Order: sequence, then C-alpha cells, then structure tokens
Amino acid sequence: MEKVRKPLFVLIYEGKDITKDISEIFDSISYTDYLSGMSDEISISLENRDGRWFKSWMPQKADRLKLYLGYESSKLLNCGIFIIDEISYGGFPDKIDLKGSSFPYESPNLHKTKKRRTFENTTLNSIVSGIAKENSLQPFVKIEPDVDIKRIDQFDETDATFLTRIAEDYGYFIKFAEEKLIFSKFKNLEDEPASFTIKKDEIVSYMVKDTIHTLYKEAIVEYFDHKEQKLKTYTFHDPNIKWGETLKINESVDNLVQAQEKAKAALRARNMLSAKVTLELMGDTRLVAGLTVNIEGFGNYDGKYIISSSTHTLDSSGYITSVELKKCLSY
Repeated sequence: MEKVRKPLFVLIYEGKDITKDISEIFDSISYTDYLSGMSDEISISLENRDGRWFKSWMPQKADRLKLYLGYESSKLLNCGIFIIDEISYGGFPDKIDLKGSSFPYESPNLHKTKKRRTFENTTLNSIVSGIAKENSLQPFVKIEPDVDIKRIDQFDETDATFLTRIAEDYGYFIKFAEEKLIFSKFKNLEDEPASFTIKKDEIVSYMVKDTIHTLYKEAIVEYFDHKEQKLKTYTFHDPNIKWGETLKINESVDNLVQAQEKAKAALRARNMLSAKVTLELMGDTRLVAGLTVNIEGFGNYDGKYIISSSTHTLDSSGYITSVELKKCLSY
C-alpha cells in the first residue's frame, strides 16, 4: 500500500520561523507563480479568535515573508521572498488574511514613479539592462537578436509598465522578483523539452477554452528601408495555421529586424490564446511557471504546453496545485 504523503509548509516571518506558532490557527495558504507581467503572490488565512493579531502579533505592511511548501521528507518548493502589502481582518469567526507580493519594493521608482523620456539611437538590450541598473536590480537579460532602436518614448509610464510594454511588443517575458529583472524570449522556454507528461486520469478537474475565431494566419507590418529610403511591408506567416485572419500592425518601425520581431510577437500573442487549458491536480511542487509539459488524453488538444501560472494551495483538505497552460508554438 502506497504511503500517504503529508503536506506541509514552512513560513519565515522577518527572519524567524513561525511555522509552529501558527500551526494551530492556520486555515489556508496559497502561492501563485506567474510567468510574465505580474509579481508572484501569497495569501495566508489565520484564525484570530483570541485577538492576538490585533495586539502583540499585529503584522506591519512591508514586513518580509519567506515561504516553502511541499511534502514531509521531500524537497520543499522555495516560493521566494514576499513583502506584505495587504492586511485584512474579518469575522465571524474572527480571522486575519495576509497578502504579499514578490515585487522588489526596495526599488520604489520601478513601480511608483511615472517618467517621461526618450531613448534614441540605442538597442533593446541597452534599454532593458540600463533601466534594471537604474533601479538597483540585477539584470538577467537574454535578447536575441538585439534590436536597433532609433527612438522610443516612455510617456508618463513607470519603469515597470514601460518595460512590460516593450517586452510584449518584442515577444519577451518579463519578471521582477527578489531584486532581479528577468527578460527573455518565450520561445527560449518553449524550446525546452517537456519535463514530463500529465495524463487526464491523473488530474482532479480540467477546463479547455478554445477561441478558434481569433486565429490569425499572418501578421503584416510596415518598416523603413534606410538603404533604399522607402517604406516596405513585411509579412510573417504562422506555419501552423492554414486559414485565419490577417493581423495588421498599425505602426511604422525603424528596420527589418524590428519588423520581424514585432510581427512574430504580435502573432504569437494572439494565437497562443486560441487554446487555454486549466488543470487541477494533487499538489505537485514540480509545477512552476515557465515549465513545459505534455498533456495526454485530451484528443486534438494533446501536445506540449507551457505553464503560464501555477497556484499551490494548502488547507485542511490537503494540497492542491492548479495550473494554466498555453500551447507551445514553433516560432
């Protein structure tokens, strides 16, 4: 008979392990890991029947939490460091909910200060790496090929909003976490071999959403050919789509490389959403954002997917992992 694994978590509060202190008043804990554009999050719900969280145990916003979760006698998932950004009390019965974000709050200009400036005669790599250093973040930047940029404006946007916008424009994922800025192509992750296969009979529940009417077969963008001194048109075709709409990108770009990267990125962004799969499974610490997996037992939807987000939840009923998957593309 297979031994039942016991789920557990370890919670460090401002450098102190408080796991035992809250074990008797713990209701639930949830950790969500996002691939791009959003900070990872945790949510902790605790009993407050004796009012301790109003008094000596009262938490403070911006206090630090570190979370590990998984199973007894197994390697735990390191969820990272979080800053408490929301505290709420409720009843009855009395309880407290703590929410935290992995966003690097020690770089306040990154997400609070709106800026108006222009970058000229530079490259995509220089812009991203430069803004990371301005905000005291360690850049993990992989841009291939680098793109020459004649001019781009940051117009009343925070650095985080501006970087997220250009990441989307060029087909990159971006993540801010633990004083790091990660910026790389989605395709770099999707090209990795699938880590394992999830079979339909292994899951608790599932949902598949297919929006076939939004499929695009090609993207068209105009660019300026400096050598010939005239506007030209670049068209990128999705090799997997036989029929569909034509996506027109309504902006002129500086050069052919920009046109190629923007056309691919725009087409990817639309067609990745054509099939979205959500699975709920027994808790699995392997399931983290950015991992590629195969799914099996879903007929025409079988294949290789990338995890765009995963949520790990522990409560009185056990440990559950929910993942959102998007189909891996070949470009």
